[in-house]
Amino acid sequence: LLMDYSYDESGNLILVRLPYARDSIEREITSARQRIALEKAKYLRTLAEQKGLATSQIQAQVKVIRDQLNAERARLQPMLYQQVTRASQGCWGVQYYTETVEVPEVRNALNRLDEEERKLNIEESKAYTGLDNEIKLAEEKLSKDEAYALTEVARQEEALHSQVIEEESTPVLLEYYRAILGRDPDDKEAKDWLGKIDYNSKLN
Repeated sequence: LLMDYSYDESGNLILVRLPYARDSIEREITSARQRIALEKAKYLRTLAEQKGLATSQIQAQVKVIRDQLNAERARLQPMLYQQVTRASQGCWGVQYYTETVEVPEVRNALNRLDEEERKLNIEESKAYTGLDNEIKLAEEKLSKDEAYALTEVARQEEALHSQVIEEESTPVLLEYYRAILGRDPDDKEAKDWLGKIDYNSKLN
């Protein structure tokens, strides 16, 4: 049904409705909001997948380096201490004994490995922080884009409502002006009256 007319007992036009137009607007606006929600869900899902992939890549890269450090540490560890034979002069002459001593060069090499691992941990933390910041910026942009899209939908909805109000109310307005004043309303009068009518066909 494109147009629906209602009359009072005297046969005067009191209401015009556009059921098809109203239903179409409702479907269109609902569909637009659903598309926005769907695109948001897709974007967040993709973002989560990308974050997971990036996190896995960071972990894999860190593991390669950490494994190399651990392998070098395992190679050096057995060399850290060595047995040395020492001699001492006693009452019964020279006596020999063994002593375990730390090898300074190996200790220094192990300390350098510890320092490299410390730096690796710092870089890993920075990578995760950087990734979180990128995700946060993407989510903030998404929120702004969503707000803009919803505002645009609301603007379109208001414009369509205004169009329906004008098309439904103008015939009734013309009917009353002609019946009471014997003329059509001028542009200002028509605009003033249309501005007082809401989407439920009520005067405000």
